[in-house]
Amino acid sequence: MKVYPLDSSAEAVVLVDYGESTINYIQNKGFQVIFERLRRVKILTKDGLKWADFSITLYHDSDQEEKISGLKVVTYNLENGKVVESKAKSDAFIKEKYDANRNITKVSWPNVKEGSIIEIAYRVNSDFLFNFQDWEFQTSIPTRMSEYRAKIPEYYNYEKYMQGYVVLDINESETATNSFTITSSQRSGAMVSNTTFNNDKIEYQENHFRWAAKNIPAFKKEPFLTTPRDYISKMNFELSFTKFPNEFSNPGIKHYMGTWEDINKTYLKSVEDEITGNNSLKTQVAEVLAGVTSPEQKVSAIYNYVRQNVLWNEDYRKYPENSPKKVWREKKEALPKLISFLPPCWKKRRSM
Repeated sequence: MKVYPLDSSAEAVVLVDYGESTINYIQNKGFQVIFERLRRVKILTKDGLKWADFSITLYHDSDQEEKISGLKVVTYNLENGKVVESKAKSDAFIKEKYDANRNITKVSWPNVKEGSIIEIAYRVNSDFLFNFQDWEFQTSIPTRMSEYRAKIPEYYNYEKYMQGYVVLDINESETATNSFTITSSQRSGAMVSNTTFNNDKIEYQENHFRWAAKNIPAFKKEPFLTTPRDYISKMNFELSFTKFPNEFSNPGIKHYMGTWEDINKTYLKSVEDEITGNNSLKTQVAEVLAGVTSPEQKVSAIYNYVRQNVLWNEDYRKYPENSPKKVWREKKEALPKLISFLPPCWKKRRSM
């Protein structure tokens, strides 16, 4: 294929993008989210060579972190009528710190040129159940086929909602019975110790979902968009509540989603100490508001000062990257995502 028939202007096309997320019970660890992905992209023009760079975002908190495994990166080229594979070496994977809770693994494909097909496959193990993987059916190049599956135990209730205008060709759900075994040990005896192992099999209902779309047009960025992530066709997940039976150490219902007031408090708390205890900031604000009396004039003065003195660093973040003092000193900062934001307890990692 030299040109994608449904979009002759396409620099590249996603041939297939397949993902699956499951929640499995791991002995001595509890439940984990396991996300697996396989993606193939056809490079059509020189401008499409930039698709040979890819990043995987991994969330971490304290000593817990998401782990990537089974990373496979291959370039396929047709040479003299034969398919030639070029596999990326480990030094092609670079891990970088993105912010306080996210690291990025950057991937580059070898021997990429016009006509290449690039493939990536990987798996992410996560202890962060609130961070269930969303799925973007659409990107800035056309997609021939995109499919996502999810298997969620009855103990976890996620709000699921589709955004964007792409119509799903497959939208299926069913319930199946699954099980896992919890192994426990008990010691007995005084002089001679005996250890008895008990295996408890727990059956539960598992909700299976399958969504798929084909021949998806490229998402075209338009003026005045807050961010493409607010409009691109995707399936979103937000952990609403958990409900465990008596067999577990913490049975009952626990709610995670909150009100807009809760979200507001979370964001204010993230900068409260910096603002209330920052004398230099108070001094600078006083200088900006000198001679200004009405609330409307104060808002306008501060807005104009920030607009004229602080540059955007081309990044979006949920929380400030730097303290207000450092922002005033360096005169640049990330923009907040004003529409599609969720605090950690609601969710959202991973830009892909």
